[in-house]
Amino acid sequence: MFRKQRVNFLFIAIYLLIIIIMGSSCATQKNIPDKPVQAEITKVQEKIRVKLRYIPEKQKVLKYGKENNPFVSPVSALRTRLLVFDCVIDISGMPEGKNYRIILNRIELQFGRISTNPLNRFHLYNFWEPRLKNQDEYKKWNRSVLRKIIKENVFPNELEIVPGEIKSGLIVFQGRFPNYGDATIYLPIFDKKNQQITRFIFNFEF
Repeated sequence: MFRKQRVNFLFIAIYLLIIIIMGSSCATQKNIPDKPVQAEITKVQEKIRVKLRYIPEKQKVLKYGKENNPFVSPVSALRTRLLVFDCVIDISGMPEGKNYRIILNRIELQFGRISTNPLNRFHLYNFWEPRLKNQDEYKKWNRSVLRKIIKENVFPNELEIVPGEIKSGLIVFQGRFPNYGDATIYLPIFDKKNQQITRFIFNFEF
């Protein structure tokens, strides 16, 4: 009798654990910030114009599809998510000879207690690689297509901009970010000698 009760207890415990994990996974997807109060911010400093636009999960799917989409937040019980921003840098009004650079790992996001730098192309692909191998949701994804989408859209490690140019690309942050709060992005601009010219500060309220 006692043994039967113990078996029933273990069965119930396992069943409840499965429900909790599934619930956490679903909650992760629902709690991803859909849109900040102001989704797009444009600033001008030192005659340099920078626009940052937050891309919600639904728009990621609409633009890049459901499969082979490296920008959607993964199915995870650990609340790991990807925050993606479209960045446009315009120095079309600058005089000739004043080249500028964006260094990806000098960009910083502070959100809650988290402070992090963007994922570069290599790290973003490596973020997805184990999921493609081990999670059923992603086993139909194509690694070559995924790599191509990352290369075509994510900023390189270092981006040089010359007068007359407008450059755009995606900046991707990964982490266990809070559901709500203020997110601050620091985006410095450097000259060709890697001396900082100015630093843009963007505040997004989720």
